[in-house]
Amino acid sequence: MTARRAQFRRSHVQTAVSTALKGYVFTGEQTLEQAHQAVMDTAMDELVIPLTPPEILDLPGALTRPDGAGVDRHANTEKFTTHAVLDAEQLALDAARTPVAVTAPAAVLEHVLAEHETSEGWSLNAGQRALAGHLVGAGTLLAAGVGPAGTGKTASMKIVADTWHATGRTVIGLAPSAAAAAILSEDIGADCHTIDSLTFTWLGRNPNQPGRTLAALPVTISPATCCWWMKPAWPAPRTWPP
Repeated sequence: MTARRAQFRRSHVQTAVSTALKGYVFTGEQTLEQAHQAVMDTAMDELVIPLTPPEILDLPGALTRPDGAGVDRHANTEKFTTHAVLDAEQLALDAARTPVAVTAPAAVLEHVLAEHETSEGWSLNAGQRALAGHLVGAGTLLAAGVGPAGTGKTASMKIVADTWHATGRTVIGLAPSAAAAAILSEDIGADCHTIDSLTFTWLGRNPNQPGRTLAALPVTISPATCCWWMKPAWPAPRTWPP
């Protein structure tokens, strides 16, 4: 279930348990219900972490449901996650705070921006310029940019890729699907692949290649390589723990 969503509700767990139990044969409906309840108890009591804060008021009995929640709280709105999801998120947060000696000079970025304006006939707006500047100048293992669809992230990405190329670095684009990777490659002028094509082998799931080995990957990654992960507005990508 957590391969599809980082947070979930109790009903999501119930559906996942029901689906899993379809692979087993039970002696009767009662036995199936007992098994379902046992798995639910284990999942909810031992495996999940609640994200929804508890009631902030000490409500009287007349305003409290049997489960302790207020009568005005909507059913099935409590959200949960798992330690694995939180660990993956923490890994990303730590990477965003880890300094590295990988930046592009501001003069190079300005030169690329000027060339873009000359060749394309239009310039990036302030937000697009700020995003490009952050991604090439953050000096951290991970730099992130977030923006709604249609705000011009792709234009910033092209400037970022050109700036890295101008400093002698290699750029590798990553996307959640082959179609998105093809579009990203055309947009930024760099070699692009699906995320799975790298993580599948890196995690040791390719029977013909060793895991945790850069040489086994379909790309060449060196200290001069900058990877760009595109999360487009289409289609919704699967969760990718770093």
